[in-house]
Amino acid sequence: MDQVLSADWVVQEDQTIDLSYANRVINTYDEQGLETMLRLKDADPNCSTIAMTLGTKETESMLTKALALQVEKAIRIDGETAISQPPQAVARILCAGIKKIGEVDLVLCGRQASGSENGQTGLILAELLGWPCISLVTEVLKRDDRLVILHQVDEGIEEVVMGGPVVLTMTQSADHFLRMATLRDMMDAKKKSIIHWRLEDLKELQSVKEAAGASLSRIFTIEERKKCVMVEDAEEFADRMIEEMRRVSKSEGVGL
Repeated sequence: MDQVLSADWVVQEDQTIDLSYANRVINTYDEQGLETMLRLKDADPNCSTIAMTLGTKETESMLTKALALQVEKAIRIDGETAISQPPQAVARILCAGIKKIGEVDLVLCGRQASGSENGQTGLILAELLGWPCISLVTEVLKRDDRLVILHQVDEGIEEVVMGGPVVLTMTQSADHFLRMATLRDMMDAKKKSIIHWRLEDLKELQSVKEAAGASLSRIFTIEERKKCVMVEDAEEFADRMIEEMRRVSKSEGVGL
């Protein structure tokens, strides 16, 4: 969704944040995944493409955009995707949705959400599916029946050649931008149906909240208070640093 300014970050009494005024858009990392899927489809017309999201009715505009880009199916699993939804719960719901689809060889998702920025959902999803996971992927190519996966590592870019099934979390790439849909495709997409699944339609979801491992108890904003002390003398600076480190260590229960 659109960038939320700090002044608009208002926590309501029910521990939620009102973002109804913000336009719903596909975040940058998910755009990378969507474009990668479309490129794989261009290279191999026999592969099937599905876009899936967890969210309320408002999120269907993003699925409609995917349909306008010639994704074959769009699925919305009914549920909240607010900050109050931990990544463990989101991953379990998506896992159940993927299993309901049936035979899936490749799952592409963004490295992190634009709201919570946990960066955990794709990794947990792979663990639940029992599949390998490669993170920070910049490009995926098809070579015969194998996938050529380029992803970021400390030393630069690493190339991995493997078969599916696999979960890939996508990150930004200099030459990967989501293609534009034509006006006709956008109009046609609005006539296409989006598959809607309720949580009750999915198996293994009765204990999602219990299995999530965390629950939100409070959201609040922190008022930053900064102060600066200028110390010109080197010996005085060293003594002051030791004094401050001892004070902080004592307050946190750490010996120094």
